[in-house]
Amino acid sequence: MDDTVKSGHAVDSKISAKTVSRQPENLSGSEIQSLCDVIHSKLIPELCATQNTGQDIDGVSPLGLTLAISNEDCARLKTAVVGGHAKDAVSVLNRILDAGVAVERIYLDLLAPIARDLGEKWKRDELSFLDVTAALVILQLLLHAADRRTPPAAPSAGTNKVIALARVPGDQHMFGILTVARFFERAGWQVMGGPDKEYTDGFIRSTAANACSVAGVSVGSEAKLSSAADVIAKLRAQCRATDLTIIVGGPVITQNPPLAGALGADAMAEDARRAVTVAESLV
Repeated sequence: MDDTVKSGHAVDSKISAKTVSRQPENLSGSEIQSLCDVIHSKLIPELCATQNTGQDIDGVSPLGLTLAISNEDCARLKTAVVGGHAKDAVSVLNRILDAGVAVERIYLDLLAPIARDLGEKWKRDELSFLDVTAALVILQLLLHAADRRTPPAAPSAGTNKVIALARVPGDQHMFGILTVARFFERAGWQVMGGPDKEYTDGFIRSTAANACSVAGVSVGSEAKLSSAADVIAKLRAQCRATDLTIIVGGPVITQNPPLAGALGADAMAEDARRAVTVAESLV
């Protein structure tokens, strides 16, 4: 694992793998503050907004398939993540990958349920702030580690499979966009943007300039619905010549699918795998 987590693959470039692999009591004051700043401003708001669209990690996946992951490994990974033990978590993840489990299944059916459980425990005050901080950073590191083990194929030259992915300005729904980006990359798409990007006027202009065929807009809260509608209207205005397809997702849309049409989008997707299927059926 790289000593420093790269932008777009984890929480923040200032947080190193060495930092999160140590026990909380062994972190320096500056390291704790760095972790707390990132988690408080970015990850906790998104984590609390994450929707439970599937069942527990030892049950049946949202895809309707029995998980090819042992209950023992599921429990060990959850214990390692919640306990802040990064090395143990990566060891369990490697064992699961060695068994041949698809990375996409790990994203949707293993890591996402752990994140939801962390959110519930945080809201019930069953975990301390530092516990949640360390666990969330480890989840991000696991995503990065899985990518390194089985990197996606490079998109074909000259393909029109280019998607812009970003958040509505001010929204903190990041984990979902990171997962969606991974699924599109593994399906051979070129991804412009990611969880660290917002649909600013400049990014919208870049979407048009790069001839993106699809734009994915994530809406994490009802308070951002008006901003989402504004982003979609601007995308339409800037991308008239490219016949842009707009897909929306996020907790608010999953709870109320008709909002997709009301916002001016072409379609909605309830999870990352569905987003790829919808995009490829419309382009």
